[in-house]
Amino acid sequence: MTIFINLGNQLMEQALSQLLEKNKDDHVVTSRRCPANGFIPDVLLVDSTTLRHELLARYPEAKVLLIDTGIELENLPAMLLSYRVHGILSSTTEFHLFKKALKVVSEGQAWIDNGSVKALFHHPGTTQTRGNKRMGTGTELRSI
Repeated sequence: MTIFINLGNQLMEQALSQLLEKNKDDHVVTSRRCPANGFIPDVLLVDSTTLRHELLARYPEAKVLLIDTGIELENLPAMLLSYRVHGILSSTTEFHLFKKALKVVSEGQAWIDNGSVKALFHHPGTTQTRGNKRMGTGTELRSI
């Protein structure tokens, strides 16, 4: 699998690159190194600071795995709808799950870690939940 890592945090980018390079199955290129002509990644590993339409246009066939390095919950739904994100991964994910997420996303499937799912469904303002002011209380709903 060919992975292009483009993160706003250079230390994290280099750490992930070194972890993946130890695993001889993957070809890893970081944003700090110039990719060779004809370079086509299977997966773009990005964060909220580097996820841009220009990058996606440069590699239209690549799957996008977004690493949550502190995405504001209010921005997460818009980010998912605005960009062709195939997966979201917490920065605290264990390495074996990180590798599994890369594999799943490269195969065209979706990956969303539990923390992101919970944030989407339980954060006020991102979804409507029972008893939430946006839906109204039981009394308010009966009077409608």
